Amino acid sequence: MNPEQLVHAEKAAFTFEDYLNKVKTSGKALQIDDPKDFYSIYRNKDADIFLDVFTTWCKYCVIMEPEYNKFARVLAENDVGNVLVVKWDRDRFKPPVEARTVPTIVFIAAGEQDGDDQRVYRYNRERSARDFAQFVVDANGRSASAVQKLLNEGKFD
Repeated sequence: MNPEQLVHAEKAAFTFEDYLNKVKTSGKALQIDDPKDFYSIYRNKDADIFLDVFTTWCKYCVIMEPEYNKFARVLAENDVGNVLVVKWDRDRFKPPVEARTVPTIVFIAAGEQDGDDQRVYRYNRERSARDFAQFVVDANGRSASAVQKLLNEGKFD
């Protein structure tokens, strides 16, 4: 994470409740329209972040999108607000992580956002809602127990 980007983030104007409401209303992962929203939450350190860096012209990004949206929707519908599932258009804004290829998917565990890219877990598994959820559990983020419960209930199937 670029420390200069963090300096420009104002105090959290974008809350977890805003996130949950947007995902519940749209049924989709939150697309970042203003990097300040992302960085205000990133600096808060209270939530795990599951981030998809994509482009609109990437066919693999388009193919993956329904499963990524399902992952976000299930979490939001079950009020799991301590993991944020967001999308970042690499062509609109410089990504907060290195993204040479798209899609680039990363998981940032809560409390580990200290500017050190070694704390970012790169995702390289299958692209299904269930696999995204299992990755959160395996990474043992703050949201792991809530996500495991949803997995056990078959919510991502």
